[in-house]
Amino acid sequence: AVLFALMLIGLIAFVGLAVDGGHILNERRVTQNAADASALGGVRYIATSDSPAEQELLRRIHDVVEANDLPDTDGIPGNEVNGNIVAYYTDERGNRMISPNCIIVGSCGGAVPPYALGLEVEVNNPVGTFFLNVIGWPSVEIGADAIAVARGLTPSGIADNVMVALGSCSTE
Repeated sequence: AVLFALMLIGLIAFVGLAVDGGHILNERRVTQNAADASALGGVRYIATSDSPAEQELLRRIHDVVEANDLPDTDGIPGNEVNGNIVAYYTDERGNRMISPNCIIVGSCGGAVPPYALGLEVEVNNPVGTFFLNVIGWPSVEIGADAIAVARGLTPSGIADNVMVALGSCSTE
């Protein structure tokens, strides 16, 4: 009976690893895809709009992330508020802007700064666990970031191509 109990615990641990591990890996992929797509969509909006507005930029970024089934912290999908997403303005090389007053998208007083040629989007995805919850690990925080930069701007402002440099994806 003791041997059976020990084997059962080991079997449950392996099933938990398979189920939760597979679920976490899938959510990592979904989170990275959401970060990539939102950075690309945001840069496309900046590059193709005559006077891009920050509120509309945030809405577009959040729409893409929420369309990938990532949670919205305020419960109102399609608006410019989501605590799981932070976007930063970047220069043409993908480096975050150094201006202390206008680094984060939404902090520049309404208009996208003209020197912002790219975006870095960080997405956090709190994922609940199944079997790991039994041993006291109820959730896993998955983070992903992506950088997109508009290159080859024409006089009309439309980018001939958009380049994505993928960031990292982490699980805590």
